[in-house]
Amino acid sequence: MIVAPAQSQRNSRFRFLAWGLVLLIASIAMASLLFVNQGTARCEEPGQGKSGSGEPCVIQPGMEQELIGLHVPWAIGGPAIERDGTLTERRPEYPDFPVSTVRLWDTRTAWLNLEPRQDLWDFSNLDAHIEQARTHGVQDVTLVLWGTPTWAASSIQSTDAHWLGPGSASMPTSMADWEDYVTTVATRYQGVITSYEIGNEPNIKSFWNGTDQELADLVRAAARIIHEVDPAATVVAPAPVLVTNDYPSVRLVSNFWRELTATTSGEEDDARVDALSFHWYPNPQTNPKDLEDVLRVLNNQAKRAGMAGIPIWLTEVNFFQGNLTAEQQTNKVIATNKMIRKLKIPRTYWYAWTDLASLDFMQFGPGTPAELGMRASLKSN
Repeated sequence: MIVAPAQSQRNSRFRFLAWGLVLLIASIAMASLLFVNQGTARCEEPGQGKSGSGEPCVIQPGMEQELIGLHVPWAIGGPAIERDGTLTERRPEYPDFPVSTVRLWDTRTAWLNLEPRQDLWDFSNLDAHIEQARTHGVQDVTLVLWGTPTWAASSIQSTDAHWLGPGSASMPTSMADWEDYVTTVATRYQGVITSYEIGNEPNIKSFWNGTDQELADLVRAAARIIHEVDPAATVVAPAPVLVTNDYPSVRLVSNFWRELTATTSGEEDDARVDALSFHWYPNPQTNPKDLEDVLRVLNNQAKRAGMAGIPIWLTEVNFFQGNLTAEQQTNKVIATNKMIRKLKIPRTYWYAWTDLASLDFMQFGPGTPAELGMRASLKSN
């Protein structure tokens, strides 16, 4: 029969395709198994010599590239109140080594600076900061959306940050004013500002005196607008500040994440946040390796809040310098950056270049030990 060879060939092809399908399914199963194992690795929350909860620990997915950057408050210069109370004019100051990303806070770019009176806008400082960043090769910019103007504030407290102004930590009287602010900024800087962090250190009265629910309402409203106006931009939840590594404190300051759960209920939820964040200001004796334990607790907190797998950014970091020698300060920066890369934290911002408002922290400036550590660790990247 002349058809036999054709039939045999068909059977061979079918067997070949069948084996290929089996191999493909096996590969997918293996990859899934590896993914599950990575995403549910066991972790502990150590403390006082006792084992922690032992719950599965969420491994951060990271972003396309992890970047370590700086705050550069005096990038464009400007008037400054010195430690002795005198008013001086600071010259523009920018590091002469490559900086991959900057966070704009304490840069006179808060809401109260951009809209000092209702419907009266002043973008000169923000435009100048972005131009300076571009001049120095910085393409990744995070802007903090915060700082209620006095005219929009629902309350004025004695605890409001004095360098920002009365009412700056307040819930706005009108949500419409807040939404107009976010819409105006996101529209003007579409494709220019790459991420927006909604708020700053809400666990400190100087920056927020409202409730967790009110904070969540502001974050959700801002996220919804930004995702609509600039879908490529990343929306970051406000960062609580940690000045201690005891794990009850870490859990306490991140408890408000539970109020944000509704913003991450699904991919179609435009009011979601794309990343969480925190600030870390440990004491001089803290080992940079402790950052791994802090992040484990925060990841578990995110999981409990229904936001497992969301990246966590470190948007401010420095060490109290105490009696650290110059060599120890340099090594602190190098070791911390090494740990940050190991943990694949998507964005990190050291605070702050030539900002001498507080001498309690390691100072970043030309020739300082911290600057030398930053140079050395960025070279090794």
